[in-house]
Amino acid sequence: MEHAIRMVAIDLDGTLLKDDLAISDRDRQAIRRAMDKGVRVVICTGRMYSTAYPYLEKLQLDTPLICFNGAYIATAGKEHVLDHYSFSTDYARAIYAEAVSRGLHTNYYIEDDINVPELNDLVRPYISRMETGVQVVEDMQRFFDENRTLTKITVQSRDRLALDEFGRWIENTWPSQLYVVKSGTFFLEVSHPYANKGTGVDTIATYYGIPPEQVMCIGDNFNDVSMFHYAGLAVAMGNAEESVKAEADVVTGSYLEDGVALAIEKYVLGEDYE
Repeated sequence: MEHAIRMVAIDLDGTLLKDDLAISDRDRQAIRRAMDKGVRVVICTGRMYSTAYPYLEKLQLDTPLICFNGAYIATAGKEHVLDHYSFSTDYARAIYAEAVSRGLHTNYYIEDDINVPELNDLVRPYISRMETGVQVVEDMQRFFDENRTLTKITVQSRDRLALDEFGRWIENTWPSQLYVVKSGTFFLEVSHPYANKGTGVDTIATYYGIPPEQVMCIGDNFNDVSMFHYAGLAVAMGNAEESVKAEADVVTGSYLEDGVALAIEKYVLGEDYE
């Protein structure tokens, strides 16, 4: 490679984590070997801090954690918050009303708290995977009155077309005030316009004095594309949709095939088994 990789940013769900939320021994060992070589390894996820931090500990990383797709970046234990982007609940109030009229479910995040208008079959599997609880809000208008800012909104639906259309409605209504991205087939995320994984990775790389061309980013979904565009080497997982793969420089194995380890071994450690 023309530029040696000095930093690796890795997504969690669909990338590093297996279906049972475990990290494989091969992925873990590859990350440790990269760290022993002096490479900074960073977790970059759409998860909130409390549900992402346990993986920072399991991997024994000493780097800041990029959460909420870049809306919240903090060092271990939140001792130092590097970035925290939030947006007005005035937008949330309008999004909630429109979502209800379209039959879509919404979740509202204030840092590590998830607030939902109802606990239904869409929410339960998501909450289980995030390994956290939720607060069911009986009066959403009062919730908006009492909380002036949010970190993120997620929108869920089993109707992919309806979700895509709703995303376009938000983008057309607030083209520069909000950032909208898909993080799953039936999952839409809304945040501050500066909150994306690309700006998050840039914050950490700048923090360590590492230029973009020496950064490798590994991810599997549409919310990873912004960091693909930032990185010197963008790696899409084998399980990513074709349109996501098209935004990457290379494609590695799937999360079931230890694709993270395969990418690190080849592009960071210089080991090519082909």
